[in-house]
Amino acid sequence: MARARSWMFVFLSLALLLTCSAYRGLHQQQSRDNDNNNPCLNLISQNIRARDPAESSSIQAKSEGGRFEVTTPNDAPELECARVAFNREVISENSLARPRYTNVPLVAYVVKGEGYFSIVFPGCPNTIEDPFEEIRGGRQPRREPHHQPGRQDERGQGQQQQEGEDEQYEHDTAQKIHRVKRGDAIAIPAGHVFWIYNNRNEDLEIVSVADLANHQNQLDEEYLTFLLNGNAPVLPQQQEGRRRGRDESGRRGGEGQDASGILSGFSSDRLARALGIRNCTASRLQGKEQQQQRGLHVKVNFQNPSRDALYVAENAGNGFPSETVCNQRIRHNINRRDQPDFYHPRAGFMSVANSFKLPILDNIRLSADHVNLQPNAIFGPSWVVNAHRVIYALQGSGNVEIVAPNGEGVFQGRLRRGQFLVIPQFFAAVKEASEEGFEWVAFLTHQRPYRSDLSGAGSVFVGLPRPVVEEAFGLEEEEARALDRNLRRRANTPFSPPRSGSQVDYECPRQGDQDRDQPGFQLH
Repeated sequence: MARARSWMFVFLSLALLLTCSAYRGLHQQQSRDNDNNNPCLNLISQNIRARDPAESSSIQAKSEGGRFEVTTPNDAPELECARVAFNREVISENSLARPRYTNVPLVAYVVKGEGYFSIVFPGCPNTIEDPFEEIRGGRQPRREPHHQPGRQDERGQGQQQQEGEDEQYEHDTAQKIHRVKRGDAIAIPAGHVFWIYNNRNEDLEIVSVADLANHQNQLDEEYLTFLLNGNAPVLPQQQEGRRRGRDESGRRGGEGQDASGILSGFSSDRLARALGIRNCTASRLQGKEQQQQRGLHVKVNFQNPSRDALYVAENAGNGFPSETVCNQRIRHNINRRDQPDFYHPRAGFMSVANSFKLPILDNIRLSADHVNLQPNAIFGPSWVVNAHRVIYALQGSGNVEIVAPNGEGVFQGRLRRGQFLVIPQFFAAVKEASEEGFEWVAFLTHQRPYRSDLSGAGSVFVGLPRPVVEEAFGLEEEEARALDRNLRRRANTPFSPPRSGSQVDYECPRQGDQDRDQPGFQLH
């Protein structure tokens, strides 16, 4: 019996050993597969490209009223790393972008032009008088309560209240409407209906980044646009369509998959009963009575609202305290020279829109910043600790270098106006403006991103003891002192001004040309 138990123990031990060995091998293989499929690490071998949305986007919706371009992770491996989509929307003069909502939150930036923008927050009261009502024929007079002769004294308080409520609906109300202009950063939560109207005689251009991995999205990591009515190619193509859409050069183009408004999917009769309207009206809401419903943007005949109406829309408080759900701010201008967050008189300025300035970003978990570099100035080498970056060139151009974790450069080139570039988390980057200057907006995948700089008074080198800098980087003592001294003299900004003609770049002596005493490693 004892021998049988001994053999049983040996057999179980061998079985356990073989099982553990097999599991370890499988785990190592899975780890290798995961490393090979890691889109961010793959950028080390594939490199990063500067991309023009007009050439790289697989979703393109064009109409008389404007165009809409979406570059998805299926179009660019850099976006797959950051798990975001990049959008560019141009709304023509006197055109309306149809009411729609998306499955993921966005942060948008107004590149040029002016217009009206509004978000409908679910469950919030419509207490703002519609600024378009006056321009469409004037306000309708309120209906006088109907009194029957001899019955005035019999009217109860409840009936009077009901009639008072009826009077409210004799003029239009809406939720807050914002006047947006160049430099505005706009927060758009997932699932919230929004619309845009360009009343100017020039195009209104808006770029945005959609966070596909955001907690608000419980669908697949695809960028989905839901129209209320109409028809437009705003959805991602199916897999076969994606493969067909890519040409030999790797560029993508063509329209996306057609999407119809969600109202068109309901039966007209049930929709009419739910909304308390006639069947023919329900059919018009669904677009069944109109043939000219294709396109995300449509030409309209609105006129400029009166100043008084616009003031009400911009400044009314809805009766709620500041920054409640129904009254929270959704925009913040980050292109103001008079209120920069970082400034150098000979290099440029930088302004940020994070959750400290725009609390709604705490829920969206995105942010943006705007940088304006003077000609030949440098935005020093740095990396973002907690976010990916997508930068879009607004004006001018600049030379950009991006370095991967293995020390290899994954991008060395020029970013020109109208192109975007992805800088993954922890990847270090430096930017130098051309002779014409360089202006860009950056979208970041965290509501409070922070940057680690190699230049300026907040440099990593300043935070290291001088003996560490000498020994770790092989610097002479005087070189380490000069580095520390020059960095401390600078302001706590990432900017470096252009090199003046009086500055001389002295040649460093070759190592070994002069003896150096090497004192013991001491921290003072």
